[in-house]
Amino acid sequence: MKRAIQLCLLAFLLISSKGYTQIFAPEIKVQVMPDNNIGIGTQSPVGKLSIFTTGTIGNDGDYTKSFLYLTDGNQKLGIDPNQLLSNQVFIFDALAYTFRTEQTTRFRIDQNGGVGINETDPVSKLHISSANYKDFIALDRTEVSDIQNIFYLTPSVDSDKNDQLRIVAGSKSIASFEETGNLGLGTDNPVSKLHIASADVKDFIALDRTAKSEIDNIFYISPGFDSDNNDQLKIFAGNDHIISFEDTGNVGIGTGNPDGKLEIQSDQTLGGEWAPTRSSVKITSVASGAGGELILDHNEVYCSNTLILGAKGTGDILRFRSIGNSGYNDLIAIKRSGAMELTSSVKASSFIHSTSGQSWPDYVFSENYKLKPLETVEKYVQENKHLPGIPSAENVEENGVDLGMMNAKLLEKVEELTLYLIEQNKRISELESKLDKAGI
Repeated sequence: MKRAIQLCLLAFLLISSKGYTQIFAPEIKVQVMPDNNIGIGTQSPVGKLSIFTTGTIGNDGDYTKSFLYLTDGNQKLGIDPNQLLSNQVFIFDALAYTFRTEQTTRFRIDQNGGVGINETDPVSKLHISSANYKDFIALDRTEVSDIQNIFYLTPSVDSDKNDQLRIVAGSKSIASFEETGNLGLGTDNPVSKLHIASADVKDFIALDRTAKSEIDNIFYISPGFDSDNNDQLKIFAGNDHIISFEDTGNVGIGTGNPDGKLEIQSDQTLGGEWAPTRSSVKITSVASGAGGELILDHNEVYCSNTLILGAKGTGDILRFRSIGNSGYNDLIAIKRSGAMELTSSVKASSFIHSTSGQSWPDYVFSENYKLKPLETVEKYVQENKHLPGIPSAENVEENGVDLGMMNAKLLEKVEELTLYLIEQNKRISELESKLDKAGI
């Protein structure tokens, strides 16, 4: 026991003078000042506990270089002026945390778990405040040397004072998300839910179905204009312009300058053949029991089944016209009654008139047919200036004439004339017989 006490006396020397206490050991000096400040390794402690030594823990995690070392034999904590080192989960537990540099708050965690960066009163889990658009969120993928820009995510405002969240590539704004719900790509002033602005026709919407190797083209949807400066929405297949939608309401397929509501331009014709692949328009019906196709070009129309044309209303069903520089002429009109009006002659190799619903004049030769006496016919002609049963000139001029009916009436008159001739022939024969008997 005495030996131990002697060793302690050799190792430590306690000196009390000038109102403070110093403890010396071979490699450490502890000094207690009159103001109760304690200095370890320094005779001028500036706080209640001042520790002075050289070196740092460093990146190798050497606890022996700690200024202050705490351990329970298992958990360790080493502290130096610019480093904390622990071999366990390090827990900070306080009402809130504030981190400062140069007496300015840079980072704060409040009691609700809100994190403020350059913000002392965060209103959400992460709240960043700054006057510089590059001070918020920056994305820099350093391992890819071909990426030349740092991308920034930053709050902003448009020309109408609408708040925005912008994506900036370097110093160029490339996307704006507005509080109105509008999204601008290439513009900071979106006027709709999606507003894309660019000078390149291929910078708007591109559709590329990469899973199908047979699709050779990328399809583009882009604004444009025609030769009359009408605004258009155009669709391209690669570099080929295929469809235009104009602000006039015109649509062009195969043309960038549609003159009508729908204009189709093609360099092929049907050429008098059933050639759907050369048609300008093909309409296909897949209805059960009513399938069929209709094809047409600029001057030919063909249907795989019966082609039916009809009209609803009170006017003519169909008209055919010739059009010239000074107007048009109606050539054929099909009336709702089924009648057809022609303003010119008809040339046909044959003409067949249906007698459905109309009696053919063979009834003239029936035994029950009453042939008018010639005297009666003569009197009728003198009074009416036309044969019985035949329309007058005035009637024909006003209402036209039914050719089928007229042919039947003419045949009726021919057959009546035949009966008159037969009767006359009988009378002549009787007279000749009487004359022969009389020897005249």
